[in-house]
Amino acid sequence: MGTQKSYLTTKNSNFLSSLRFIVKQGGILFAGLFLLFGISACDITEEQAEEKEGQEEVEFVNQEISTEEAAEARDFWTTERLQQAEPYQPEWESHEEEDPPGTQPNYDVPGESVELLQREGNPPEVMKGSDTGTKRVNKDTQVRDASQVSENYTQYPYRSVGKVFFTKDDNWFSCSASVIASENRSVVWTAGHCVSEQGEEDWHDNWIFIPAYESGDEPLGRWSARVKTTIVAWHSGGNRNYDLGAVVVEKRDERPIASVTGSLGWWFNASRNKDWRVLGYPGSGNLFSGQKMWECFAPYDGADGVGSNPGPRTSAIVDCDMTGGASGGPWVVAFENCPSCYINGETSWGWWRRGHSNLSTQLASPYHGSAAHNLLQFAEGF
Repeated sequence: MGTQKSYLTTKNSNFLSSLRFIVKQGGILFAGLFLLFGISACDITEEQAEEKEGQEEVEFVNQEISTEEAAEARDFWTTERLQQAEPYQPEWESHEEEDPPGTQPNYDVPGESVELLQREGNPPEVMKGSDTGTKRVNKDTQVRDASQVSENYTQYPYRSVGKVFFTKDDNWFSCSASVIASENRSVVWTAGHCVSEQGEEDWHDNWIFIPAYESGDEPLGRWSARVKTTIVAWHSGGNRNYDLGAVVVEKRDERPIASVTGSLGWWFNASRNKDWRVLGYPGSGNLFSGQKMWECFAPYDGADGVGSNPGPRTSAIVDCDMTGGASGGPWVVAFENCPSCYINGETSWGWWRRGHSNLSTQLASPYHGSAAHNLLQFAEGF
């Protein structure tokens, strides 16, 4: 399975802490996961919420993929398998309720001592004979339900978004993901459950990413995972407040993926009150096939607690009717201004619309604070 690493980081430090760094062959060595327990998400004050988020400490874990395994993953996915892969939808991802969960007060950005972290994306490099032009994206302030992307997927910034394929227990599944700005120019950002099984320490297999995927077409090729990373609180503890995944993909022809697709910027520790463009490949229900990219204009609609799980509560709930398969798709601020645009969330879970079990009315994302930023830095180290 290769080398796995895990280390502890502290949100207040805003850098990769040297408090813990462990390397162990073939497994995870737990060096202590110090999280704040015992405070219900439903009855804490805003000041307590800020303190709780400001003291967040998390640990990360990875799985390295051999060159041979990466090649096997690329070869495994025939066009037929790509089109037949089911949208991955853990049992907890969507629930039918008479009404969506009550949103909590707007617990905004943590205290002033927490640094606001932001970086712009980059357009793709110009390649001979290839359309890498930047598409002028209109600012959308009206649409809330999902609409199919009508633009050419190979134009930036849409080309930075794509579809993930993997196997689990001999079944074929799909998610969504995007290329995020990173130092190694090789990181794909997605949901934790699109990388490993919730709380079971079990990585998904045959993992590949296809940017600008459309109905079996792969205009920018397929990219195999080289290193999969996530947060231990998700991987071992099943805490969906940390349902985050970052995958380092192999180079193709000595080129990192961001040089081909371009990348989307990122924004961590920001206020929750944002307008997002949510993108992904929903595949559940009558409206969605999983073969096309869809998008929503998604205004902030409140933060929601996930039981008494430690860590920052789910970032936001937005009105958007995407379904399973959209998991891991980016929530982008100022998408119309790319490369000055910023990933500030990713689709994690949703709530069914009452009476319509194939439509979600609200989606949620883990809050993208210092834990998310440090996960990205962890992936950049490979």
